[in-house]
Amino acid sequence: MLKEASESGTLNEDLHKQLEALGYMGGYETATVESGVSVLKADKLAEGLNLVVSAHGPEVYLMRSDGEVVHRWNCPRNKAFPDLARTKSDKKARSFRRAYVLPDRSLVGIYNGTGMVKLSSESEIIWTQPAMCHHDLCFSPDYKQIYTIIQKRRLFPAINKDEEVMDEEITVLNAENGESLRQFSLLEAFHGSEYSPMLRKAPSSGDVLHANTVRYVTE
Repeated sequence: MLKEASESGTLNEDLHKQLEALGYMGGYETATVESGVSVLKADKLAEGLNLVVSAHGPEVYLMRSDGEVVHRWNCPRNKAFPDLARTKSDKKARSFRRAYVLPDRSLVGIYNGTGMVKLSSESEIIWTQPAMCHHDLCFSPDYKQIYTIIQKRRLFPAINKDEEVMDEEITVLNAENGESLRQFSLLEAFHGSEYSPMLRKAPSSGDVLHANTVRYVTE
């Protein structure tokens, strides 16, 4: 079906290749016939609050397990990045993909494939970072640095000598002002390590690694 859509012009060639590179359909399970209502059993829950991002709007909620909202942050993407208000873009990029709340109740969040923003507890913009980060972010243990994933197109001969592929860069940001401190390529990290043979199993075009998560690992 993807091939037919591509040939008919309804799906561009680049998007076609990115879709083919995904492995999601290799691990699905058939849904059961069970249905019903979930019952909240408070005595079975761990104590604490839940930070919830919304897929339908630029909001993040701090909630109790019974659904009560304790605090809410709201910041439209076009307010954080006003230049995007005049461009056509994916509606999914207008909500937060990932968010992290800090002890002072400020919040750092990602508009997927658009950029990152830090908000005060009252949703005032502290800083913005327009790098095309996506999916995830994490902090160093001292909260001074932020780690995120940025996708970049490049020629990487070990994968494809003739065609550019999508590489993933781990980028480190200054948590105080959002400025980029350093970055490194995941493709280069794999290629220069003992795990380089794994690249032979990677797709030869499109979205080669499709990183979803970044985590800071201590000693």
